[in-house]
Amino acid sequence: MKKIKVALPFPDEPGTYFLAFSLEKPGEYRVGRFPPVFLPEGLYFYTGSAWGQGGLRARLGYHLRVPAHPHWHLDWLKPYLTLLGAGWREGVHAECDWAQALIAHPQAGVPLPGFGASDCSRQCSAHWVFFGTMGGHHAWRKIVEETLAKLLDAPAGFWSSDIAGSMD
Repeated sequence: MKKIKVALPFPDEPGTYFLAFSLEKPGEYRVGRFPPVFLPEGLYFYTGSAWGQGGLRARLGYHLRVPAHPHWHLDWLKPYLTLLGAGWREGVHAECDWAQALIAHPQAGVPLPGFGASDCSRQCSAHWVFFGTMGGHHAWRKIVEETLAKLLDAPAGFWSSDIAGSMD
């Protein structure tokens, strides 16, 4: 099968990002050293930062793939998730601010305390936030508008899987 190459719009500069996912099959999932946890179907957000070589392009490009050997907490769940979209802001350290803004949303929950926040310097409860089904795949944009768009360091770039084409 021929692979389709997609030009990634992500910048080479470092910064902060979020990923919006859909989990369509509720069930028990294993994430690294965590005990198996039940995750309900619905929308999930993950916030992270990209300060290493290649910046946001390298990190977000990494998250478009399912690695053979999981490294980060999120890697363990990627085989079961559908990536809906991403947002980023160059040159800001806002990972915790974004996670806390998402968690503060009235419909948000933290299904796995500590997930994605093992190196968090601000003791966030998690950088993985659950929003239920909230009306389908396109609801992630509404959540961003209700939470992250109101921050001073709000995401400035966006990518959506429904306009990006298919990738193998």
